[in-house]
Amino acid sequence: MTSPTFKKQYTFVLSFIFIGIGIYKLYNHFYVGTEVATYQLALASFLILLGLYQLLGSFITRKKQ
Repeated sequence: MTSPTFKKQYTFVLSFIFIGIGIYKLYNHFYVGTEVATYQLALASFLILLGLYQLLGSFITRKKQ
């Protein structure tokens, strides 16, 4: 029973959260020098890609409307 605008806003916020978490993990590994497990690096990269995919998807659907 959620409205479409709420769903779009929720997706938009989650996209930025995913990108932020992924960038934070990669930053800690490459710039700070913290030892991060390989699976965490893979998941961080996946979160960034997922967030970008969701953002691009929301912008493409907005332009079509």
